[in-house]
Amino acid sequence: MLTIIDWILDLFRDENAARAFVATPEQAMRDAGLAGVTAAQLSAVTAAALPGLALGGDPVVGPQRAVANQHGLALPFGPSLAPVGAPP
Repeated sequence: MLTIIDWILDLFRDENAARAFVATPEQAMRDAGLAGVTAAQLSAVTAAALPGLALGGDPVVGPQRAVANQHGLALPFGPSLAPVGAPP
């Protein structure tokens, strides 16, 4: 079993692991043997392993977005906020 730090670092080095995490974070964590890791733990360890990385407020979406950006992957969801001036 990988440690969570090893796994997080692998997400930034291995595009296949990154694709799996971006598509389905919970399943990717289970597959890595990290089913017991909470969203808060994921965010905290990601911030500790990669200081200076902007993660945002959501403990899963922040790391997910950072991994997607590293590999140029599209996120499986749209922006959470509508652009200013967009019709409701």
